[in-house]
Amino acid sequence: MTTSQTHTVPPRSGVVVRVPEGAALRIVDLEGQQIADMFAVCADDFSDHLSARNSRAAQWSLFPPVGG
Repeated sequence: MTTSQTHTVPPRSGVVVRVPEGAALRIVDLEGQQIADMFAVCADDFSDHLSARNSRAAQWSLFPPVGG
């Protein structure tokens, strides 16, 4: 069974979305040419997180290495 949810986020705002383990998240820019910032945290441990801005600064890459 596939369950799908859609959340529309107004410009200059944010939303919290719980994504179940093993599920996929897709971010779509409806108007084109926009920047989408995403910050992810583990629901069980907020110290386990992903931030593209912080990952790029720490790793000198937008894509963190496997296991890093």
